[in-house]
Amino acid sequence: MKTKFNLSMGELVELYMYSSYYAPWRKQTFNKRLLIFTAIYAILGIVFLLEGQYSIAIAFIILGIIWYFLYPVFYVKRLENYAKHHYNQEVNKRFFLENTYTFSPSHFEISNELIEAKCKWNSIVNIMERENAFWLFETLSNAHIIPKRALSEKDEKEFKDLLNKISGQNIKVGT
Repeated sequence: MKTKFNLSMGELVELYMYSSYYAPWRKQTFNKRLLIFTAIYAILGIVFLLEGQYSIAIAFIILGIIWYFLYPVFYVKRLENYAKHHYNQEVNKRFFLENTYTFSPSHFEISNELIEAKCKWNSIVNIMERENAFWLFETLSNAHIIPKRALSEKDEKEFKDLLNKISGQNIKVGT
């Protein structure tokens, strides 16, 4: 099976956001950091409260609450903006070249105007089916993106069957 496509900015940003924030191993680290800083604000608030400096204590407690609820929103927006800026740089235009992927039971081949590569399936450590794409991870954060828009219904079913056979499991959306 063979497919050709150009990746979109949205597809690259979605993978970047998953790898940088939404992946379970990243989310755990982020949540620890969030709780540590919130706890520091709360402890400082309590210390100032015990010292009788009520206005400073209230300020720290309010800062802790604001940090807990608004920092995740700010962080996600910052990551999205960074990803867009990163992929818009001239050196990263390679991500938007037309890619040709050829899939077989033993390997897959990738080619564009800059590279020709052959990857064995055992180099893939994780496979995820998303709503609009298949992600074939070579590491925890680097993946080949195969957009579903580049596959016909028949090819998508054939590709999913191949992935299920290779992975030994039933690939499901969002897993």
